[in-house]
Amino acid sequence: MPQVQKIIESEGLSKNVSVEVIRDQSIDVNNYDIFHIKANMEQNSRIELLKQFGRFDILTIDTNTPPLESAIIANSLIELLDPEASLIMTIKLMTRNFSQHITTVETELSKRYKSIQLKKLSHNRREFTVYGIFDGNQR
Repeated sequence: MPQVQKIIESEGLSKNVSVEVIRDQSIDVNNYDIFHIKANMEQNSRIELLKQFGRFDILTIDTNTPPLESAIIANSLIELLDPEASLIMTIKLMTRNFSQHITTVETELSKRYKSIQLKKLSHNRREFTVYGIFDGNQR
């Protein structure tokens, strides 16, 4: 983790990128490199920065953006992922045309991910959780 923080600081991104170590007593975090990077990914320099950390096993996206935009973000970050990496993403149902949102997201994500599954969680009727596996053969 200190190496990650050093990279953030050396790139002058401390004000724009927050790195937090996950401390969870229910898992042995010493067996994993687990950290949360909170950053605006609109700038390509962020992708170049993240490449310095190696490839990621999991990508989570929880943004307040239209469903298609969230799917496009997921597709744009594939160069950071290991083959077979997992995607967990929330999609916000911006209008009442839920089926259109779902179809749009599935169509966009299927360009880069396989085994796409959507789950409606009971606590939020205007949001779905999406799970997919990056298809590393489609780079």
